Parts: sequence; structure tokens; C-alpha cells
Amino acid sequence: MLSDRKAPEGFNSFRTLIRDLKRQCENKLTNPKNSNYSMALDLINIKNIYINNLILELNRNINTDQYKRLDKMIFINRGKVVSLNRKEIVNRDYKDLLKIQ
Repeated sequence: MLSDRKAPEGFNSFRTLIRDLKRQCENKLTNPKNSNYSMALDLINIKNIYINNLILELNRNINTDQYKRLDKMIFINRGKVVSLNRKEIVNRDYKDLLKIQ
């Protein structure tokens, strides 16, 4: 479960991190003052920050019981929360994760 995981620094839990990232994405999508180009860059940056944290967490916990108990991980993709099973994430490298649509 997500609540079993250690969150990246500055966040109390993965749920808090996801909620914060989702809110940022929704703000960019609904704020008419942002141009499409600016919005796209912001969403890419938000996604990349999360993927970097995800890779760090996977590397840190790959052999722990805590990681084995985790059935799913989630990340932000185009402003939506997307769920991937553990094997899909472990078997993809960083560049493949960025290509997921």
C-alpha cells in the first residue's frame, strides 16, 4: 500500500505527494492565463520530478520487504493519476517511463 512507503523528502506520504502533484496539474489545466506551451512545460517538469523520485524510491527499496508488499505504484501522466503494476515499472528504464502516454 502507498501508506507503507517512505515518501520523498518534504512530503509526509506518497498520498500527499500525489495529491500535491495532481493539484498542480489540475491548476495548470484549468488556469486560462497559462499558454498551452507554458502548461505543457510545467506538466513535463512535474512529471519528471515525480519520475525521478519514483526511480530513487525503487532503487532504495528494491530488495526490501516493504517494497515486496507494494502491489502498485502511481505517477502523473498528462494530469491524470496512472497506476502501473510493480513488474511493469521495474522492467522499464527511465527513458521508457518518460515515453508512457
